[in-house]
Amino acid sequence: LERSGLGFEIHVIDAAMQILHSGRWSSTELVDREADISTSSMYRYFDGIDDLLRRMGERFAVDHAELLDAAPPPTADRNKRIAAFVRLRLRCAATIAPWERHAEMYAIHNDDVGAVIATIRRALSHQVDRFFAAELGSLTPARRADAAAALDAMTSTSSERTMREVHGRAPRQIARVWSASIDSVLATHSSS
Repeated sequence: LERSGLGFEIHVIDAAMQILHSGRWSSTELVDREADISTSSMYRYFDGIDDLLRRMGERFAVDHAELLDAAPPPTADRNKRIAAFVRLRLRCAATIAPWERHAEMYAIHNDDVGAVIATIRRALSHQVDRFFAAELGSLTPARRADAAAALDAMTSTSSERTMREVHGRAPRQIARVWSASIDSVLATHSSS
């Protein structure tokens, strides 16, 4: 591996992502060991752990654009759109949650990390509009905003983490709860 340039940066980001997904994240020294690089090499290309986390988020947004930009088939009925949306959100949570959890800690002191988190969360928020445009489009602006916010929050990565870690729910159980909740929110807001 060439120890300079874009290839090196991608190698380090890949190593850091593997560590996050394995649950072993503890320090840049672990990233150094996993990537088989020296600490000085790490700091030549990254301004610290917050810079590494920022660039990991940017890389996630590029590598997983299909998750962020997904839309249902235009002719899918509501039940099929709900099922596709729930599957997509569970994939997003499995893919991004390890990074997001650590990035949130650094975002408190680093606006650049916070900006990447906000960009990804906005993209996820727009999914609600794409998947449920038929139901949301018939609502008043205030009711539309309320329903979209509820749907986005209830299917967020933090919701998935809470259901899994605190309540011991498996992915299929989370999918069942989310599907019923989405259907309920859409029915409640469209009937009022």
